[in-house]
Amino acid sequence: MTVSVPSRKAGAVAMTACALGWLATPALASPAEAGDYPKKPIHMVVPSTAGAGADILARLVADKLGKTLGQPVVVENKPGASSVIGTTAVARAQPDGYTILFTWTALIQSSVQKTKPPYDVFADLAPVAEVARSSFVLIGATSAQTGSVKDFIATAKQRPGQYSYGSYGNGTSSHILGELFKQSAGISMVHVPYRGGAPLLSDLQAGHIPVAFLDLASARANAGNERMKMLAITSSERSPYFKSTPTFGELGIGGLDLEGWFGILAPGKTDPAIVQKLSAAVGKSLRDPGVSRRMEELGVTVVGNSPEEFTAKLRRDEEKWRTVITNAAIRAD
Repeated sequence: MTVSVPSRKAGAVAMTACALGWLATPALASPAEAGDYPKKPIHMVVPSTAGAGADILARLVADKLGKTLGQPVVVENKPGASSVIGTTAVARAQPDGYTILFTWTALIQSSVQKTKPPYDVFADLAPVAEVARSSFVLIGATSAQTGSVKDFIATAKQRPGQYSYGSYGNGTSSHILGELFKQSAGISMVHVPYRGGAPLLSDLQAGHIPVAFLDLASARANAGNERMKMLAITSSERSPYFKSTPTFGELGIGGLDLEGWFGILAPGKTDPAIVQKLSAAVGKSLRDPGVSRRMEELGVTVVGNSPEEFTAKLRRDEEKWRTVITNAAIRAD
């Protein structure tokens, strides 16, 4: 048997390739580094515009989390493409625990649509903790004379295709719920996608669009605004903060009892020890009476679970939203 011996040139090429391979693979933190973590400020990416519900919650959590960890947690807004732009930035970031993602239900919703994002949720991201759960509210512009859901449906049926509804963007929760509402109510409306919550709220208040679905945190933050009216809520029971707002179930409109979530994830190859340390700090921050009280005022339910529990939640969500999106024929840009 003849054994071939690699040439000096081939060996050099192999060694170079090996070295490049090591450089291309992000190094995980050593146990010592994980124990010292964090040693510098952490950047929390929020894939929405400033002032939106997710941004409000993120800044509340970031402030307390920074105090819990002993290092500032700096919020960075990276909106666009139904949260995909900001999420991609985190998925491609160094997995050292210094770049994390504060996101919401759109993470899973975008992953089960025909147009796939440039990352795999479970391979390129590491769930840290579910922060809170929230329902959605159908909001009407006062100037559009949307007095009640019943009245709006009746008018929309008389004028098919002449009414519109706004959303945070194609493929987002507000888009999906808008399509489900159309189907359940038997009406025709034009979808108007926006690039996040701030421009959507601005046009809704101005009466440029008659209705839109908002997450409860955004709705709660704008409660008392005379230019908007809370029409119906997707929860199974009325919200203690919107006691006069009926549920869709009460109105006899099915298929809209859906719940959303907010949570924190890190880049996929982040050291599990850092992920666990982050998760514990998030849980401790959420148990702070001031933080939990403020979150409840915003209309969300505080969670604060483990990475394993959050991962299981995301898996269940994946199957649920795949069914909903398929049935509603939703497609993102």
